[in-house]
Amino acid sequence: MRLSDLPEPERRAFLDQHIAERGLPAGDYDDAAHAAFLAAPAAKREKAERKADIARYLLSIKDHAGWPDRVALVRAKFGTAGTSKDNLKLLLRQVKGLDPINFAPALLPKTRNTNRAKPIAREAWSFFMTTISRAGPDFPLAQAYRDVRDVAKVRGWAWPSYPTVFRRWDALPHAQKLEARFGRDRAAKLLAQPVHRDKTTLAPLEILSLDGRTLDFWTDCGDGRAVRLTMLALVDVASNVVAGWRLCQSENASDTARLIRDTCEAFGIFDTLYTDNVLCRENLAA
Repeated sequence: MRLSDLPEPERRAFLDQHIAERGLPAGDYDDAAHAAFLAAPAAKREKAERKADIARYLLSIKDHAGWPDRVALVRAKFGTAGTSKDNLKLLLRQVKGLDPINFAPALLPKTRNTNRAKPIAREAWSFFMTTISRAGPDFPLAQAYRDVRDVAKVRGWAWPSYPTVFRRWDALPHAQKLEARFGRDRAAKLLAQPVHRDKTTLAPLEILSLDGRTLDFWTDCGDGRAVRLTMLALVDVASNVVAGWRLCQSENASDTARLIRDTCEAFGIFDTLYTDNVLCRENLAA
């Protein structure tokens, strides 16, 4: 069981007894400092408790041994990690003026921010975003970075390493990245919440959905040209039954109108037509 893992009442009682055994006055318990200490990660608390115990041990033998003997005694009891003469002197400076009961909170390792944002010229970032937008959705970020890097050398722009630029790109809102990649209209469509239709109140042929998909194979339609056919389909929304379909060389008005007429001849006139998920209300009976 590590000292830092004990519940606070038991930990405090143990520290009071341990400090008394060292012949040191415990001092006044700093509730706020210890509350912050207990909120720190366990690994940091354990390191701080070890340093605090070393500091208290040093104070208990301070008047009875020189520095060579102090270092030897500390290493025999706590190991060699962080127990050089300079480290021990620094440890005593860090706890100077503090009550022994409060050593651990004062010795808690500080979190250092080593990822300071490096400057990126506004012109360079604008060039980067424009390159991504104009090059298409599949253009590699690394290539966009290299393109800006080459221009930045000539223009004198601040342009840091690729990981730094990528972190800034990755931190952008998802919607902004989609807009840069696909454009505003396509991004809005990708971000739109799909409509959940309640089909229980629909009757057959009340609503039909029309859509087309380009098939993933090539064929010759008789004119010697290789084309990828498009399949147009009319689906009854109430039952999910394919009411009609047609293969054509592209999505065009002529084949679409013929598909609608054939479906109406086979099943009758429907009420409402969805085309590409956009509601198009049209009374085809008229």
